[in-house]
Amino acid sequence: MQLFKVAGGIDITVSKDSLRLIGKGYLKNIVTPWFKLTGPGLDRKLGTADDGPVIDIDVTARAQHFYASGRFEIPFIQLVRDVELNLLPHGATFRLEDKIFGKYTAVINGRINMQNPLDFYAKVEMRQDFKKMVQQGLVERFQVMREEAKKKIAGIDAQITQGQQSVKSGAQAEVRKTEEKIRRLKSDIDDLKDDCDHEKWYRKADVWAKVGGQTIAKGAEIASLESYKEGLIKPGSKAVTGTMAASQKIGELTKLKQIAQKTVDVTTKTLEYGGRGLAAALSIKSVYAELGQAKPAVDMVMRLNLVINAQGQDHTIGFDFNFGNPRAAILELAIQLLSKLPE
Repeated sequence: MQLFKVAGGIDITVSKDSLRLIGKGYLKNIVTPWFKLTGPGLDRKLGTADDGPVIDIDVTARAQHFYASGRFEIPFIQLVRDVELNLLPHGATFRLEDKIFGKYTAVINGRINMQNPLDFYAKVEMRQDFKKMVQQGLVERFQVMREEAKKKIAGIDAQITQGQQSVKSGAQAEVRKTEEKIRRLKSDIDDLKDDCDHEKWYRKADVWAKVGGQTIAKGAEIASLESYKEGLIKPGSKAVTGTMAASQKIGELTKLKQIAQKTVDVTTKTLEYGGRGLAAALSIKSVYAELGQAKPAVDMVMRLNLVINAQGQDHTIGFDFNFGNPRAAILELAIQLLSKLPE
């Protein structure tokens, strides 16, 4: 026979006196990419013709009992256990509570379309042990991120101070070099004038015609150097070729400091929000996965949805959680959460 398009067999007994219908049967093992539903069948022996989940039907005027029981397995969350499914006209529903990945307790509510077992849905809601672990991990991670950001700021401040000293000393050296150039040019002009003054009166005009152009050119160069020197003295000047790289580096460091300071501000505001204490700083309201909609877990990584209250606001985050490496998963989650929180 076929029941819900799944092969199997059933024996039905009808009691006219008590107006009762009793059925005992089995379904062939169901194996899909999402789950397996198997069992020993009515004879309770594996390896026989009736292997599969057992059907149990008991119908009276007062109550209707339609169940299938067997071994239920969702391989990619490492869940294997006996289950009782509630049979409906077009499928089955189930509810169970057990550990997934052999570590954390979850409540799983699901449905199976027995017309098409590939049409499967289950909501996996993580219980308090998992939520507590994630909450504590996030609080610890935020504390670490805050301290790391503070250390980064201190290091950046030291680099900025060093860079400013480099710019200042470079500018001072350039000023001295410029003043020496001006002094030499003035000395050259004085020498040219002396040469002209010591010539015979009848040759002065010829000599001045020769050196006058040089004197004018050197005077213009002096004026240019004086202007350059004024630019060096101005606060924040980047005119010195040798210090431009240092000035640019200071700008880059300032931007990094602003990012680190934002991390300090956001983590502090979150951890100290409302004076509620660390236990309530990041309050996880629910964590769940939706099997049949999200991709199956691969290598103990499963797509989870997190509803968390931070800074008095609820935030919903979808993320891939590695059950094999929770610490790394919580670090990634903390970074993602940090980007969503206001300063």
